[in-house]
This record gives sequence, C-alpha cells and structure tokens, in this order.
Amino acid sequence: MASKLSKNGAHALNFSSGVLEVAGVADSVRDSILDATERFPGTSGELALENPAALQITGLDKSFGEREVLKDLSLSVPEGAFVAVIGHSGCGKSTLLRLIAGLDEPTSGEIALDGETVSGINPQVRVMFQEARLLPWKRVIDNVALGLPRAARPRAQGVLESVGLGDRAGDWPSILSGGQRQRVALARALAGAPRFLLLDEPLGALDALTRLEMQALLESIWQEHKFTALLITHDVEEAVTLADYVVVMDEGRFIVNEPVPLPRPRDHSDPQFVEITQRLLKQVRAMKK
Repeated sequence: MASKLSKNGAHALNFSSGVLEVAGVADSVRDSILDATERFPGTSGELALENPAALQITGLDKSFGEREVLKDLSLSVPEGAFVAVIGHSGCGKSTLLRLIAGLDEPTSGEIALDGETVSGINPQVRVMFQEARLLPWKRVIDNVALGLPRAARPRAQGVLESVGLGDRAGDWPSILSGGQRQRVALARALAGAPRFLLLDEPLGALDALTRLEMQALLESIWQEHKFTALLITHDVEEAVTLADYVVVMDEGRFIVNEPVPLPRPRDHSDPQFVEITQRLLKQVRAMKK
C-alpha cells in the first residue's frame, strides 16, 4: 500500500508497490496509513506483488463543463483483486466506474485494462447496477443470455444455476423479488465470462437479510471465477466484508487506501474487522459532505 502526492497535488494510490510512501497528506490520514501498515505487516503490496496490474489509472481527470468531477487520479489494481470505493454522494465514484467501463471518456489521463487503453465498451468488462435493469418482455433465461450467441445459451443456464435460480429460467422478471432480480442481473454479468466486474451499488436497494445473502454470493462467485472486481458502495461494512482494499474518495480525489488483511469469509465480530470498519467510518465522517 502506498499513498503519494502527484504532480498536481492529488493522491496516487499504488497497490503494486511494496514500498510505503506517504507524502503531502494530512497528518491524520498519514497516521492512519502508517498505523494500518504497522499493525498488519506484509500487507503493503503483498497481493499486488504476486499478480500483475489488471487495472491502471494514470492522471485521470473528468469535467462536465466547468465542473471538475475527477482530479488527477492514479490507481493500480492487481489481477484478481477485489477493491471497494467508498465516499459521500457526489464525490465521483460512479463517474469513475463509467469511465473504467468505457461508457464515457476522460477529459485527460488514461485508463488501461490488461495494458490496453480503454476506448469504448470492452467485451471483457461487465457492469452490475443498483437496478437490475431486466427487460420485462423477456423471460429470465433470455435476460441472462442477452447479447450472447445462440450457442452460448447453455452457459446462460449454468450461471443462472450458480446464483441459485436455475429453476426460474422460464419466469418473467415481474414475478421475481428484488433480490432474485439482482441475482439474475449478476448471472447476466457473469454469462459473458468477464475479466472485470464493475459493481455500482448493486445491493443498495435490498433489505438487510437479502443484502447479506447477496454479499456471500458475490464473494463465492468472485473466488470461483477469479475476475478483478471493483465495487462502488456507501456501505462501509459491506466494503470491509468484500474487499481486499478499500479506497476512500473525497471531492474527486483518492484520499486513502485501507488494506483488509482478514481471512474469508469475514467475521463481523472479529476485533480487527470492527477496528477497520470504525476507522473507515471515522475517515468518511470527517470529510466534507
């Protein structure tokens, strides 16, 4: 883990470096970074050193007219990592995800996936949104198979079974619960065998119990398929539950990267889990809303 000052004063977070560099940050943030590394030795880049960078963001800026939304962001994410991004509404999280997905273009800077600059929609990237966005006139299996060649229909059935809805293939989306519709959306994202799964608050509208079930499902599928995942969420506890690293954003900048060096599945009663969650909550609450 490292946080360093870029040429324009923004903070670059480098997961692929085994050297901790902390410069140009507030004392409270610097202390938090150093404290996390001191308490969890071996986590400052250990995961990244084992895997090459799958996602590389360099000097990324995004403006809408005169409004600067993202400010000189740099980020390196190793292959197969699960990274969560948290922050207040309007800090630029969803804009960042749309740029990574190729749904929008940066004002300046570069995003590279597997060393290739993002320029438009990439078939190796799938996005799961807060709303399931299922087509109501298509049955469940047809929603999952959307965009796939006809020969891939058996694969659609397979991923539907992997999310626990194999017996609902012939149903209409309208008769499914909210959690079931999100499972279908997840199956649709997985049907294309993506290398990158981008999650834009996909569990935000679910009830508490269904949300916990979906978190466990996401984690097990990520471990099975070994794709690189980036989760946007407002839920700090959810971020600590799922992520290898939690990145905090504020006003279009990366503020800090918090490693989560805990065994999976995460035990919410584990003192280290509680400590990491509370520290992140304190950091988020301290930021300007």
